[in-house]
Amino acid sequence: MKVKVDEINPLALPSLPLVERSQLPSLPAIYFVLQGELVIYIGRSTNLLDRWTSHHRFQQLSHLGKDIKISWLEFHNSDTDLLVEIENLLIKHFNPELNGSKCQSTPNQKAKVMFTCEHDIKEKLTEWAKSQNRTVSNLVETLVIDALTSQQEQPNSLLDKDSKGVA
Repeated sequence: MKVKVDEINPLALPSLPLVERSQLPSLPAIYFVLQGELVIYIGRSTNLLDRWTSHHRFQQLSHLGKDIKISWLEFHNSDTDLLVEIENLLIKHFNPELNGSKCQSTPNQKAKVMFTCEHDIKEKLTEWAKSQNRTVSNLVETLVIDALTSQQEQPNSLLDKDSKGVA
């Protein structure tokens, strides 16, 4: 696949307002964060929707105003090996101000946690999340919060002991 970066117009690509990021498609893509007509950030993902459920710049971007949009250039699964190379070429071409800059922390910013599981577990989580019209990340976060709350309510819970410095 040959890509001519100077022929890519992020304004002509499919896009959604940042606040509607839960409606992004689940596909491999290079994405552009736009402020009006200006490209302010470029990234890549093998699953655009999952990437934006917990993007490290979401809070920072949401404080920039209502005209923030995400546009994307879709890739086929067979082309995902090219994502890094094409992303780098696009960053060099557009020179977005936020790429390479430190992400400013904001109040209530969430920390990213990653875990691994068997493929069948992931498939079941994906089906469960889809049936509730939410992302896997959001579903897992809710399950963990519920489990932690339940654990804290139990007398002599491990969480209670840990908070007192007892293991």
